[in-house]
Amino acid sequence: MTETFPTPMYFRYYKLPAKIVREAEGLMTYRINVDTGGWRKANDVLDELLFAMGGETGQVTRDEFVQQVEWARARYLAGDGPVFALYDTIRAIEEAAAAQRRPLNPTEKALVAGTRRRTYAMFEAELARQGDPGADLEAAREGGWTGGESPSVRAEILGEGERLRADIAAAARGGSADREAVNAARERLRQVRARYRDWLPRVPVSRCPDTGEIVEWPLDNVDFDGWFWEYHNPTRVTPKLPASWRAMTGAVRLADAVADAPFIAKPGPEVPYVLPRILNRPDARAVLAQVPIGPHTGWAITYHAPRRLGVSLANTWGANNYPVYDDDGTWLGWDEVPEWPADNDYDLRPWVLAGKLLWIAPGDETMTLRQGVDGCPYLEMSGRHEYGIVEHGEVRYPPLPPNLSPSPWNG
Repeated sequence: MTETFPTPMYFRYYKLPAKIVREAEGLMTYRINVDTGGWRKANDVLDELLFAMGGETGQVTRDEFVQQVEWARARYLAGDGPVFALYDTIRAIEEAAAAQRRPLNPTEKALVAGTRRRTYAMFEAELARQGDPGADLEAAREGGWTGGESPSVRAEILGEGERLRADIAAAARGGSADREAVNAARERLRQVRARYRDWLPRVPVSRCPDTGEIVEWPLDNVDFDGWFWEYHNPTRVTPKLPASWRAMTGAVRLADAVADAPFIAKPGPEVPYVLPRILNRPDARAVLAQVPIGPHTGWAITYHAPRRLGVSLANTWGANNYPVYDDDGTWLGWDEVPEWPADNDYDLRPWVLAGKLLWIAPGDETMTLRQGVDGCPYLEMSGRHEYGIVEHGEVRYPPLPPNLSPSPWNG
């Protein structure tokens, strides 16, 4: 993959919003265009940036820059689509506070700041797709831009990787392999896996009920032949998570055809569920969101709590283990639990009524948290409760042996 855009190194801006400026690598300077929201060269201000002439410039943090840019875009631009829907969400929060003659409360401030970070990434992703020379590539990748790498490139990555794995396995079975060639194949496979991780699009899966932060997960949303879904050895990137994040499980209603893969994927049962051992804890809440995965319909169930819950949590969606964090969000290590359908509660109505399960409407780009059963599309859904296993393009649902229900971990 060849990148043609400059990589932003640090940011300076003029006090007037119309003159927000980014200085990029190679001393190329770009000014925000408030008519389009994109970037145009502004090397006329380079001397002022370098030598702080006139007192009108000042270096800021990345997040301060992002907040300023998105404030300007929301104020000066008009349009349709998910970014502008999010701008409307911010505007509604600010107008409600203004009508009550009060400043934003801490939760509202966090919600506005987090939403602006997301709109910035989404806007920069679209600019990168259009070839804007000043596009912020780091943010563009967070917004789903993959440097021009489409699902067809994904197929190229997976194809090369599976050929390498087959060659390495064949050499191991033969017993007389060229060690140097095998080591070279393993190194190339490592590089291919890294490229796949870079390709993974960031998919919104939840919003923290306490802070309003949106949780985006680098997730293969094309099909289950992607290495993200390899149950025993997933190729993944753990994103930066809110300190309240505790676990994410999932369910999938599979389409008639499933992509062929030479490994096991275990995407979950056919209907969403919750884990009572987690939600019964006083501070725990869950968020349910629909996540399309190619032709399949997936649901992410994310658990949030302000502190550690003191119970076994849940393997991360599609994997056989889960990360453990302390109350400040510091990673402590890995743990795992068996997945037992008998541990799950598929009747979501009581949890929604109790305010323990919040939900996001399918296709809602604003990721607005909703409460209550009115309009909730996730209630009384029919489907298998056993965990589906996908392998070589075929699906099976092994039943749970009666003498093993419920599990000893459900406590």
